[in-house]
Amino acid sequence: MPAFLNEFCAACDDAAATASKLKKQEVLANYFRSLDEPDLRLAVRFVRGRAFSSTDERVLSVGGAIVSDVIFSILNVDPQEFWRLVVKNGEVGEALAQVWPASGVGCAREEPASMMPEVSSGEPLTLREMADAFADLAQALCSANGRFCGGCLHAAFIPARRRI
Repeated sequence: MPAFLNEFCAACDDAAATASKLKKQEVLANYFRSLDEPDLRLAVRFVRGRAFSSTDERVLSVGGAIVSDVIFSILNVDPQEFWRLVVKNGEVGEALAQVWPASGVGCAREEPASMMPEVSSGEPLTLREMADAFADLAQALCSANGRFCGGCLHAAFIPARRRI
């Protein structure tokens, strides 16, 4: 059975919710034990905050400005309100979790074709699909200036908005 991103996030949230290092280790160890070897490798990599293995030289080079542009282009959210949430929560991810639509509500415009294939079953994103999306983003690096086009990142967010 594939490892779903929402289960990974729940385990990370549970680990973050405690100050005890032993409890953090216990939570993550319990989650890791439930995974097969390929998904375990991905989960450990993602817990470390890395898109690629430490021996892989690829980088994403996606800065805050590009992420912000994409967020504001696909969600009906006031930029000033969003940044207020960022300051209140201490990070973009927590603020984004508060404004991200659960069922596709909030889309600012029609969605372009996605880099990631749609899953007809409606199952949540898997760790493998996230790893594949990171690889696609790294490959989409614009040759002209060594940076991403916002459209590449925008396309990667579309299936996530539908399925998380």
